[in-house]
Amino acid sequence: MHNLFQSNHAKRNRFLSGFIISTLLIGASACSKEDEQSEAQTMNMSEEQHDMSTMSADGDMSNMSHGGDMTKEQIDFVKSIVPSLSDRTDQEIMEIMSMMPPNYEWYVSDENLRGDVGVLVMTHGFGEEGDKIFADSLKTVAKEHPLAIGFGMAMMTSKHLQESADSLVAAGAKTIVVVPATQSEFDTGLRQYKYLSGKREEPAYMALPKIETPADILFTPPLSDNPIISQILLDYANDISTDQKNEAVIIVGHGPTGEEDNINELAMVQKHADYIRNNSEFADVRVMNLQDDAEKATRAANVQTLRDNAEEMAQGGRRILIVGFLLGTAGIQPKIEADLEGIDYKFNANGMSAHPKFATWIQESVREATNSN
Repeated sequence: MHNLFQSNHAKRNRFLSGFIISTLLIGASACSKEDEQSEAQTMNMSEEQHDMSTMSADGDMSNMSHGGDMTKEQIDFVKSIVPSLSDRTDQEIMEIMSMMPPNYEWYVSDENLRGDVGVLVMTHGFGEEGDKIFADSLKTVAKEHPLAIGFGMAMMTSKHLQESADSLVAAGAKTIVVVPATQSEFDTGLRQYKYLSGKREEPAYMALPKIETPADILFTPPLSDNPIISQILLDYANDISTDQKNEAVIIVGHGPTGEEDNINELAMVQKHADYIRNNSEFADVRVMNLQDDAEKATRAANVQTLRDNAEEMAQGGRRILIVGFLLGTAGIQPKIEADLEGIDYKFNANGMSAHPKFATWIQESVREATNSN
């Protein structure tokens, strides 16, 4: 088997962190419309109860555990929104949460930069190393506008997002453009970010304090079917291609838990597949979601479908190229590798945020938001 993901001890540790994030956000994100009603039945707690601690952009992520002091209500809430964790003990849930990256603000721009338009990027986080890579990728945008990143799921605290908004206002921002770095609109994380930004009535997680700011808040769309994302995925396929006419591409995503959202997201990702097909000579391009946090039987069925597709597409000697519709690089990539064990393929394990055009997507999101208002 050939792939670009090199397994070693350090990468396994990063995978564990990424897996926990994806378990609690990416897969639990994008729940079905039926689930939205249960999402709305959340607990109203004080910010002190929700706060899992925050930090500034000094890079010190020590003592940022989420898990040790969780209440019974919080533990039950985590179980309720992630089916794959429902049979875990309370202690196991706290241990899982304690290994998650923190909720915190990272202010990227130079402290002397001033501007009427500030940019607040909201994303779930990728661990200490991954967060630094993500922040570094936005330095070009941070030279144009005051820019802060709110890392974290905003599941049990919104303090870091409030601090991010405050930092932007202190830099002169009269308008804050919120850019949600999430895969699609079928995402619970996106729904929570919208709620906290005052753009949605009901929370997706807990009913936390919303951002309070004198600045106007503009909220941009997620990655979804943006043409820049299509270009990134094509670039990733080309990076591991040697002979397009004898190669087939499978775009693999984490996928929503709810079936309706999964169907809708696959239809959206199909637009990226169509772009790749129309701008290359690849013999075939298909899309797949693993629904990584759904019931075990659902995920197992999706893995079998992925394997069946790979084997079918490999007929006639075609090489199989796997490209992830994944935001971060330290995520479920090793699981995909295990799912395809025994099949000959080439895997570009980079997340979309690692591509230079990701910053371009953020720049254009800001430009479109400010030009339309």
